[in-house]
Amino acid sequence: MFAIRLPDAAFFSHSTAARLHGIPLPPRFDRMPRLHLTVASPARAPHASGLVGHSRFVAPGDVVVSSDGIRLSSPTRVFAEMGAVLALPDLVAVADHLIRRDAPMCTVSELLERLSVGDRLTRRRTLRQAIALTNPRSESRPETLLRLILLRCGWGEPDSNSEVRGLDGSAMRIDLAFPRHGLAIEYHGDYHRSPEQWRSDLTRRSRLEALGWTVVELTAEDLRDPDDVVARVVAIAARAHPIARLG
Repeated sequence: MFAIRLPDAAFFSHSTAARLHGIPLPPRFDRMPRLHLTVASPARAPHASGLVGHSRFVAPGDVVVSSDGIRLSSPTRVFAEMGAVLALPDLVAVADHLIRRDAPMCTVSELLERLSVGDRLTRRRTLRQAIALTNPRSESRPETLLRLILLRCGWGEPDSNSEVRGLDGSAMRIDLAFPRHGLAIEYHGDYHRSPEQWRSDLTRRSRLEALGWTVVELTAEDLRDPDDVVARVVAIAARAHPIARLG
């Protein structure tokens, strides 16, 4: 394995470390097979075929060791490293994954603390903006991107993964909700295409509509045209009736 041949002072970084941590990145990174490797300056950056070498300042706690014994950038360092190449929404998606409530890899305070380290970070202001937009209730990258798009509706931040009770008392979670407008925004990934999930989605939609919600179902295709999503949601809201059934 390539990692075994690494110098002791080197560690995987940037998008390579993000993948090893399971941090979601835009699909274009799936087409970038080169490995990123960092050493602490002033050591010379490593060079080899298929490798992107970096010589950078390394702060205490910046390097962690995986369960497989691989040295790589810590989650907070990965966030700082990706600030150079990711747009703001994608950075928010990274931060949301890192602080997610069910399995946090770090805290908001730790992200901010890493930005205060004295190295020369690219786009530090954008990184801080991303942290300010984080939500630990977000459960996927598409959910984060959709939440940021919906902010443009002008109604404040939608409720993320809030629980409602059906007429039978059973619990349901709405991906993104605007209770004042009676809107339940549901994102459907590819796994929703299975017959079983499709039938479950239909039943769930009917149960939400029985409570007075107007359900808006969106997919990855919709994320490609944020302006159209906003226009449609606003138009649907104009015909919806406000409710307050979150609990």
